[in-house]
Amino acid sequence: MKLPSIRSLTLLLTPTDHRRLIATVATAAALLGIAVLAYVRSRAYSGMLIDDAFITFRHARNIIDGHGFTCNPGERVEGTSSPLFTFVMLLPMAAGLEPLPVARLIGTLAFMACPLICFWGVTAVLRDRLGILAGLGAALFVACSSNLAFHSQTGMETLLYTALLTLGLVLNFKTAPATGHSAGWAVVFGFAALCRPEGFAFFCVLLLLRLGVRIGASRRAFATRQPWSGSALEFAAFCAVTLPYMLFRMGYFGELLPNSVIAKSGAMDSIGTWWWRAIDVVPGLGAGKATLTYLANNPMLVILSGAFLLPRTWFAGLSCVLIFGGCAAVYIWNGGDWMPHLRLLAPSFPALALGMAVGLRGFLFHAEQKIGKWHISSSVFALGIFSLAIYDAGKPLPPHEETVVLEQMRMLMTELRQRREPGDTVASDIAGALPYYWEIPAIDACGLCDAHIARYGKRIQDGIGKTDWDYLAQKKPVFFALNYPTGAVALYMSTRFVPLRNQYYLMRLPPKYQEFEINPPVILVRKDRPNVEVLAQQIGASLVDPGEELRRTGFLRP
Repeated sequence: MKLPSIRSLTLLLTPTDHRRLIATVATAAALLGIAVLAYVRSRAYSGMLIDDAFITFRHARNIIDGHGFTCNPGERVEGTSSPLFTFVMLLPMAAGLEPLPVARLIGTLAFMACPLICFWGVTAVLRDRLGILAGLGAALFVACSSNLAFHSQTGMETLLYTALLTLGLVLNFKTAPATGHSAGWAVVFGFAALCRPEGFAFFCVLLLLRLGVRIGASRRAFATRQPWSGSALEFAAFCAVTLPYMLFRMGYFGELLPNSVIAKSGAMDSIGTWWWRAIDVVPGLGAGKATLTYLANNPMLVILSGAFLLPRTWFAGLSCVLIFGGCAAVYIWNGGDWMPHLRLLAPSFPALALGMAVGLRGFLFHAEQKIGKWHISSSVFALGIFSLAIYDAGKPLPPHEETVVLEQMRMLMTELRQRREPGDTVASDIAGALPYYWEIPAIDACGLCDAHIARYGKRIQDGIGKTDWDYLAQKKPVFFALNYPTGAVALYMSTRFVPLRNQYYLMRLPPKYQEFEINPPVILVRKDRPNVEVLAQQIGASLVDPGEELRRTGFLRP
């Protein structure tokens, strides 16, 4: 039997069906092109890295090696903020794959998914031809975002979390709370909460919003039971995903929050710090410029307010506001973020794009704005807004020094690992790549992987964590490996280290580690460490007095 050809089938279609088919194919082709563009954009930052990614890899490696879900064997400390990403990395790492390329692949795929989710969200709210065009504009903005492209390649969970957050947001307003309920958005937010701890707070805020809408609708309809039953179902769906791990965390770690979150707490202690971060964060909500002049140049936040002008768009607009407002609150609570290009704000960018696309409908494309049969002025204005946003989002970002640090770290730590002795320990403010490649027990000087410092240390600026130099000196590790000479000076001048000054050498590393743009870590080694002279000779280092070396290099006053 001869099958009908595509041409013969299309002849049976009416002119309306023809136009619909052409529009569908054109939209699918555009979305495919946007996804490919996101891939190309991610490849432009394929060499980027953030050291904290290796904290997660280290937890996964310890699970695979049978040491448990922790940083150091024998310690139950949750140093990673993303248990979900840790579990995702287990299978490829157990198969012998290098974790960084796999993590970058996951980030790339998540980045490619974000524009498609945004398109779906816009068309779910604006159910007409305008929704398709606005959705394509929002998707193109997300695909062009240099911030998202950068963070897709750092090896961290940022883009996986962003994709889950955006998907949960879309599912949240796709089902109107006043007329129905959906467990889907709650389940997705459950996975988002396991990917980043702030996902718990975002879910609670959106759940309360939906409950408020339901209560208002039920009063108008004189109903009493519907609001609570729908919200209870969504809450149960969220708990079905998150509660098993929360019970595990309480039983295994004895804590309600990850240790890394505890280490970064305390940013709200100072009103001055809170106020400054609040001023700093608002302009950075767009494409990542943390300057006060940026708000005047980017109309996204103003345009999003248009969503509140129409009954069918206000709930989606308010949901977007809560998401990027929540990301800003995390940034403020954290006291900033040492990681480059506003990593904590990056998950809000798709919500901004989605909100902007929906908000345009409130200001434009009304019947009285037509010129003849066409919305010429509205179309020109919308095109200009999207072009401005896309141009600004796509500006290239400068390279990050962490990539350079990793290469020299990998070389140096591999040499040290090959020459390690039983009982070797290190205290370091480089909690990721250094202990991962050195493979010895490590005390995290920033507290993310150390419970004592997380609770009792002194807070460091820019959301790095906390530190306690006296505590580190008291531990008397075999090695100190500090990221900057200023850290070595702080350790050298600490009260508990003063009696130990004569017990440590400073390892002056060979010239091959000075060829990088960033200096290698300052390494101190205890003099009674077995074969310490042999170790220095094998790696080409010289053993010098720490005080003399710090004075010679000008970091310590004579």
